Amino acid sequence: MDHFLATLISEDIAQDFAFAFLSVLFEGLPFILIGTLISGFIDVYLPAKTLDKLLPKNRWLSIFTCGLLGLIIPVCECTVVPVIRRLIAKGLPLGSAFTYMLAAPIVNPITFMSTYTAFANEPLGIALSRIALGYVVSVSVGTLILFVPIETILKRNIIDRLHFSGVGHSKQDGTCCHTHQHVIPASHKYVAAMRTAVRDFLDVSVYFVIGITLMTIFKSAANTNSLLNYLAEDGRLLESTSFMIALSFILSLCSTSDAFVVATSFERLSRVSKMAFLVFGPMMDIKLMLLYQSMMKMRAVLMLAVLLFILITASCLLWGNIYVDTLEWVEQLTKGGSL
Repeated sequence: MDHFLATLISEDIAQDFAFAFLSVLFEGLPFILIGTLISGFIDVYLPAKTLDKLLPKNRWLSIFTCGLLGLIIPVCECTVVPVIRRLIAKGLPLGSAFTYMLAAPIVNPITFMSTYTAFANEPLGIALSRIALGYVVSVSVGTLILFVPIETILKRNIIDRLHFSGVGHSKQDGTCCHTHQHVIPASHKYVAAMRTAVRDFLDVSVYFVIGITLMTIFKSAANTNSLLNYLAEDGRLLESTSFMIALSFILSLCSTSDAFVVATSFERLSRVSKMAFLVFGPMMDIKLMLLYQSMMKMRAVLMLAVLLFILITASCLLWGNIYVDTLEWVEQLTKGGSL
């Protein structure tokens, strides 16, 4: 039996697994720590009604605004989840919160610069297109969430901590559903913020470790060379796009570095499939699915994954046609040809 296990789990596979697991762990944990520290200070120092004053009163304008907040507050996908948990508890509307959560890892200057640098042949076109598609998809999801009751999305413990503005919303039994925050002395606020950060860090880290463990198992066992040759053939645009979305889900790369992997490892595939990878990955992957589950019901997470798959596939296919036509138009303009 021991000999069988030794042959099944070779030393090379074990080393590859350990290297991949630890690299993602050490890359992601510092960002989670930063995010949970921010969430702790948001919980203690941010008054519940501040967001109502800062964001537009119109819920549609609020969603459009939150889609651009990543340009001011750039965060990666690992950092944004604990921050969003606290912002929702402070009264940020759910549609606006989800828009920021999905858009911030893409619509931010750090991701733009990494994408610009990775795609040397057409850096500005790919980088700007990634931001535009990320914004459109995020705003679309946030708009749809406006029509979904929060009870079908958020877990009960998150809903119980919500701080609603004004008199709050009423439960079906007629009781007030908003919580009352105890006044914390100024001298104790720092300690309370750190305690909240520690709780959030431990809570989120459990899901993160499970997620990267599953991701590393798939990544270590995958051999995609022959499949890439097949998908690179003409007429397989939908198949290659679906494959790259699935691959982005499994690899769980950080949005600040995934462009380099796509640009160097998948040259044979189409722009559309690579763009789908760059947009879907920062919004939904294995580790994110587990992180989302720290505040969302599992059914809601799965529905979000399906919705993102449909929206990103459709938008990237449409973008491909427009982008190619634009490149041809620019080429003709540059050469002085007739338009």
